[in-house]
Amino acid sequence: MNWNLINTILLSIICFFVISIFLLDISFNMSWKASITDWLSVIIYACTFGAAIWAGITARKALNENKRMAIDNKRLVDSQTEPFVDISLEVMPESVNWIRLRIQNLGLSSAFNITFTVKNLSPQTDSSKLIIDQFFGISFMKHGLSYLSKGDFRYSGFINLLESDEARGFSIDDFLSTKFTVIVAFKDIRNKPHTAIFNISINELSGIYRIGKSFEEQLIAEMKGLNTKLTYINNMQKNFNYEYEKIHRGWTEADLKRTLSLIQTRRIQSRGLNQPSEEERYTKPNRKQSINQLRKQNK
Repeated sequence: MNWNLINTILLSIICFFVISIFLLDISFNMSWKASITDWLSVIIYACTFGAAIWAGITARKALNENKRMAIDNKRLVDSQTEPFVDISLEVMPESVNWIRLRIQNLGLSSAFNITFTVKNLSPQTDSSKLIIDQFFGISFMKHGLSYLSKGDFRYSGFINLLESDEARGFSIDDFLSTKFTVIVAFKDIRNKPHTAIFNISINELSGIYRIGKSFEEQLIAEMKGLNTKLTYINNMQKNFNYEYEKIHRGWTEADLKRTLSLIQTRRIQSRGLNQPSEEERYTKPNRKQSINQLRKQNK
């Protein structure tokens, strides 16, 4: 529904009635009769006055809309160009039992003078304090970062869940029940302060963990690459051995061919002279049987 058009019509009708009442009052008091032309003029003036009021209202709304759009555009530009330091819980790719915090600048400009403030949301126990202290054991987590460029990241201290409860100082249940808030304060290049609040709940890691698809594909690709490299190394080793034997052996390929041709020529000559071949000549005679073997055969 076009409310601007309805408002214009209502304003025109109101103006028409106001001017009509004014003319009727003049006619009754001053004995003046309005003609049809006067009434048409009244209608035109009323419509014009209503249109002018509608144009003014529309212009005011347009100015307000332009102002709102300018503010939204400024906010959008600021959000796209300002830094944003994010902190999240991360499972290390080396093992699902190693947990750490990842601090990364997700904005499109550098962040300066970054500080971290921790508020423990879980029950105030020695275990929760120990867990938070292990995460924030790195120096920059305590004293802050002076600079973090666009897309750059840092890692906090990590917790090894493969250790025993005695070595860690807390149990798995204590670890998963820990909750804390990290307030990240930083400044942009114009020295404008920014603040971001992150609620870290470690129980998000509870349940069955499965290797992600990207890590699985990367692992398969690495195995394929390793197999290809091993095949290449094996082939190179075979080629090296062949060339090495070819160079260092006493017989060359030409020598073998010449010797084989000489042997074949001698065989042909021996057959032509009805002489026994070298294989027949140097055939080892059958071994004579012993006395015991002969006795066994005669039994």
